[in-house]
Amino acid sequence: MEQSEAILKIEDVHNIYEVGEVHINALRGVTLEVHSGDFVAVMGASGSGKSTLMHILGWLDRPTKGRNSFCGRSNRSA
Repeated sequence: MEQSEAILKIEDVHNIYEVGEVHINALRGVTLEVHSGDFVAVMGASGSGKSTLMHILGWLDRPTKGRNSFCGRSNRSA
């Protein structure tokens, strides 16, 4: 079976929060492709970056580093 092009794709995504002088790495080099018809679950321990990942996937936030695209449209890091 031929694989379709990914409708949702993130490549080497990093997200760093700055709290005063402290840098918190919420995501470190996450890569993911979701194709039409796929089912995906995001699971992990508290504080592992699940909500941060969902905000980037939903284009509510931009990644600090990396690429994020939906149906070919890019939401690159700042």
